[in-house]
Amino acid sequence: MAISVEQFIERLTDSGLMSAADVSQFQGSLPPEKRPKDVQQLAQALVQHGKLTKYQAQAVYQGKTKGLVFGGRGRQPDGAAGHLSVRLPREGVPLRKTVGGDGEHAEMKVRI
Repeated sequence: MAISVEQFIERLTDSGLMSAADVSQFQGSLPPEKRPKDVQQLAQALVQHGKLTKYQAQAVYQGKTKGLVFGGRGRQPDGAAGHLSVRLPREGVPLRKTVGGDGEHAEMKVRI
């Protein structure tokens, strides 16, 4: 079932990926002849300009917005770090992780 541009924007804002102001600002930043006229064009433009991933755009269109934002943060603004990082100990130092409620630990060695 096709949805309207307004429904897409509502789903997008409800997901937490972008605010209504962000979407409006994005659309206003495009030249008039390149402004999206339907949902498909809007979704494609958001993906092409790095505002959403293709997966996120498809999920929003389908109404499957639960879980698109990890840790309370959606897509990062341009220039911001948008990746997860892990600090690992130097080579040969055991990495300890509590795995059970009784304080059990698992160890592994990291070699890079």
